Parts: sequence; structure tokens; C-alpha cells
Amino acid sequence: MIDVHKHLVIEDATPEKLIVHMDRLGVEEVWLLTWEALDGGTYEGFIRVSSQAVFSAYRQNPGRFVPFCGIDPRVEDAPEKVRKYHEQGFKGYGESKIRLCIDSPWLQELYNVCGELEMPVLIHIDVPLTGPEWYNPDVDGFMRMADKFPKTAFIGHGPGFWREISGDSDSDGSPYPTGMIKPGGRLLTLLKGRSNVYADISAFSGYNALSRDPAFANGFVRDYSHRLLYGTDEQTTRHIELLRGMNLAEGEFFRITKGNASRLIR
Repeated sequence: MIDVHKHLVIEDATPEKLIVHMDRLGVEEVWLLTWEALDGGTYEGFIRVSSQAVFSAYRQNPGRFVPFCGIDPRVEDAPEKVRKYHEQGFKGYGESKIRLCIDSPWLQELYNVCGELEMPVLIHIDVPLTGPEWYNPDVDGFMRMADKFPKTAFIGHGPGFWREISGDSDSDGSPYPTGMIKPGGRLLTLLKGRSNVYADISAFSGYNALSRDPAFANGFVRDYSHRLLYGTDEQTTRHIELLRGMNLAEGEFFRITKGNASRLIR
């Protein structure tokens, strides 16, 4: 299997601890993501995970880690820096988790470069501009960017992304809604109409969306197995247990846990 969402440092994770956890679950590779922001020191709970640290772990364990760079788009010559990272061996961009709107001009420059270089872009999306800790709000902006940059593979993640699985998200301001899923969710529209959009099921946001209404989730996972990516963002087993409990067909399970990720990063 491939886990598309892991970090160093967070939860005291080291390369050695991650590999032990991977082996226990039968995970072959993880996408090792960064968290970088020019103003990250102002965020409560911000933990910097540098591209350099990620690349060092990858160099020591090239068969287990896939390195992602996460340069802040506001730094000087950010697009050129992404190109250099790609030449060095970085395979994707993310996690993009900064206090900018998804369609900001700075980020659009990077989306364009990533499309040229075939580097998938993994974005954390929050509930639009609520509370002190928001990053990349606005799932509608996500839709616009996916349409504007069709050559770029966009991967959505986070509470502002997964709450849109239900059609009542505008009337329910909770980042982690509960209860039955209502028809008309933006997430289904986003996935159905855009072949360059994928969904990372990691963290509590993904787990909550796929466990709050089991009957709906079973159908959703089967219908969109070609667009879902197994990720955890934590040192637990609940995401894989959730998938295994759905009695998916062998092909569906393979696409979610490895096939889709392998196609995005050859």
C-alpha cells in the first residue's frame, strides 16, 4: 500500500518510527509532506517540517519515502525554486497549508509550474474564514483552480474539503459535521466533473466523512474509488480498518490504497 499523507516531527514522528508503523500496516511507501509558511510562527500549533528534512529522510530511505516540497509561494522566485526541487528529486508539492486563499495569485503560479512538471498538489482546506486557525479556505476556489489548471493534479484534504460531502454544508458551520449525509454535496460535483481532482481520506476530517453515514459512504467509496487516496496523517490504524470494513472489491481497494497514487507519481 501507499500512504499519501505523512509528516516528520508531528506526533514526534521520526523516519525510524514511521517505518516501524508502515511495516506493521503493510505500507510500502509514504508520501512525506512538508509544512512550511513564512508567517507560520504566528499560527497556534504550527510545527515546521522543512523540505530539507523531508529530502534527507528520503535519501536515507529511498524505497520507503516519496518527498514533497512545500515552499511558501510568497518567497522570492518561488516557481523557480519548485523547479529546482523537482530537478533534485521532489515528486509533489504539499502540504499547502498557509493563510492564503486557494486562488491567490502566488499559489496560481505554483499550480501552473506543478502542472508542467507533473507534480501533484496536495492542499489542506479549512472552513471559510472561521476561527483563528484557517488555512486555504474556499472549496469553490478549489473548483476554479482545478478548471483553470487542467494539467495539474489537485488533491483535497482537510475539514473544509470533506464537510462538502454533504449538501447541507452551508447551513452547518461545523468543521466536522455529524449525522446523515444530505444530497447535493459540492464534493461529489467536484470529483464527478474534474478528472484532475483527487480526495485524500486522511486525518479525522476524512475519517469522519466516511464513517458518519456508513450506507452513503459505502456507495460513495465504490463510485469514486478511482479518485480516492489512502492517507492517514496520524499514527493510527482507523483509516485502513474503515476501508477493510466496507468489503470493497479487490480492484476498488487496490485503487484507493495504491493504484491511484502510483498513477499520480510514476
